[in-house]
Formats: sequence, C-alpha cells, structure tokens
Amino acid sequence: GDGAVRITGPLFFISFIILSDFFFFNLLATIVIDQYDSVEETAEDFESINLARSLQKFKDAWTEKDTSAIGAMQPSTFVQLIQELPQPIGIATAHTALMTESQQRRLVNVRVSAMQVPIRSDGLIHFREAMLHVARHLMGLGVEDKMVRTLALQVDADTEALVSAGRSLKDEY
Repeated sequence: GDGAVRITGPLFFISFIILSDFFFFNLLATIVIDQYDSVEETAEDFESINLARSLQKFKDAWTEKDTSAIGAMQPSTFVQLIQELPQPIGIATAHTALMTESQQRRLVNVRVSAMQVPIRSDGLIHFREAMLHVARHLMGLGVEDKMVRTLALQVDADTEALVSAGRSLKDEY
C-alpha cells in the first residue's frame, strides 16, 4: 500500500502538470492566432478602403485636368497629375516642396514607369487604361498576372478601336 502511493502519487502529479501545461499552451496559441487573424482582416479592410479612396482621388483629379471631358489627356498633363496627387498614386508629400525640380521629375518618371500606363496611337493617355494601370499598381499586381493582362488587353483593344474610329470616351458614355 504505502510504497505504491509513493510511486503513483508523483507519477499522477507529473502527468497532470504536463497535460495541464499542454492544454493551456494550446489555449494560449489559439488566442494569439485568433487575434492575429482579426488584426489581419482589419488591415485588409483598411487597405481596401484606402484603395477605393485613392482611386476616387485619381478620378477626381483626372476630371479637373480633363477640362474638355473627352476621357483622354496629353502625357505631359498626366505627369502633372501624378506630380500633384498625394501618395500612393502620386508623389506629393510634405517633403515634395523641399525637393528640387529634377528630383521631383525623376520621382514622377519612376512612378509613371512603374504604372506602365500606355500612350495610344493618337498620342493621348486614356482614362480607362490609366485607371486600370493605376489600380494594378496600387494592388501590387504585375502586368504578368494573367487576369490583369487579359483585362488590360481588352481595355487596350476597346480604347484603340475608339481612337481609330475617331471617337472619344465621351461618345461612348
């Protein structure tokens, strides 16, 4: 009797401690993972709100620059647009005013090159294509992405058909 209690007592105690530690560590891991998931979802929601807000700012700025409302503008006007828009689309920040003209031009060239906005055969940048490429740039999708490439080719073909027919986006809407 008494010898069996001396052996089984510590065995039960040690096994109880190990099992309860295992249970509480799993509980802790579950809580941490759950919190991480909720923070990640909140960050994704915030990014989508920022994306929509940025695209709306781009659309509003385009409307101001496209005074004739044809849905197209000269590349030099587009460069001005990018220079005046705040980040993440444009380059405007509190520090931009401190930059030299050549530094701003270089920054705009890098941004426009990254967006890969095409210039049509009529020498203009068209809104639909610009919006597509700006959105692609904001979401971090490359032109190599199959869905983006398919959509871009369709938009390019539609816009080129309008241009070659001598019509504008204004006629379409």
